[in-house]
Amino acid sequence: MRNLFIGIAVGIILIAFVGGAYYFGKNQNEIPPNPTPAPTQYISSAPTQILTEGMSPTSVPKNTRSYVSENIIAAVSSKNYAALEGYMSDTVSVILYASECCGQISKAKATGQMSYLNSSSGTWDFSENNSTRAKLIQNNPQNFSSDMIIGISSDKYAVGFKLNSQNEIEKIILVSNYSLIVP
Repeated sequence: MRNLFIGIAVGIILIAFVGGAYYFGKNQNEIPPNPTPAPTQYISSAPTQILTEGMSPTSVPKNTRSYVSENIIAAVSSKNYAALEGYMSDTVSVILYASECCGQISKAKATGQMSYLNSSSGTWDFSENNSTRAKLIQNNPQNFSSDMIIGISSDKYAVGFKLNSQNEIEKIILVSNYSLIVP
């Protein structure tokens, strides 16, 4: 008789446990998740153009060249290439120098290709008066131009970014050893 009461008590406890788990599990799914705030992108305070009759709309760049340049330099120096995706056009021409990679690819894939620079342990110089920069432009004008943002690493890596009229990255060239271009 005593065993019967113990069995009934254990059964009631198990039913209460299963019922409680069901109740709390069901209510857990009904709690709305906390929304994660979306990252904000810098928008310049450039004046907007008021259209009058007969005028056509012109697109105003959402970021200035100097702002994008600062962010490129910071991202490459810190190896935080994901930060560049917000400054890229929808498709980007990526060139890994001395390889057959990559052509026109999505900005997500272009961000992934930037990991090519992870092997660089040197410091980066993005100054426009760098002599190696001038030699890259002179010796390889099909890939480097004076309007590009070009970084030279102290361990012979080079990277170039070409911006379009909207100040978005439209072309990236990655070089693991600029001695291939500048003897």
